[in-house]
Amino acid sequence: MIDGTWSEAKKIFRKSPWMDKFPVLGFKPEALSRYKVREAAGDNQLATAEVAAKVLMLNSEEEAGACLDAWFDVFSEHYITGKKQRQLPENGALQRFCTAFNG
Repeated sequence: MIDGTWSEAKKIFRKSPWMDKFPVLGFKPEALSRYKVREAAGDNQLATAEVAAKVLMLNSEEEAGACLDAWFDVFSEHYITGKKQRQLPENGALQRFCTAFNG
């Protein structure tokens, strides 16, 4: 999986002939990206972690995919809250993650 902006990832893929042997997976997202750090160029573009979570789920790794998806929310909330120099919400993404995955 290539991590980068869409234009960077396309460039890396096109200029790396050794990657020709790897499969290319495409799917239509069911929902818009929850990534709010940068604005995507298109509505169908997801963050790398969102794609990785979907790939895990498509490969019968539902719990791992759900865990990564929930942790992505924790990352996003912490990053944006810190960037805006605000307090984290009392019942935020980390609490939801802990409840869902730590019993």
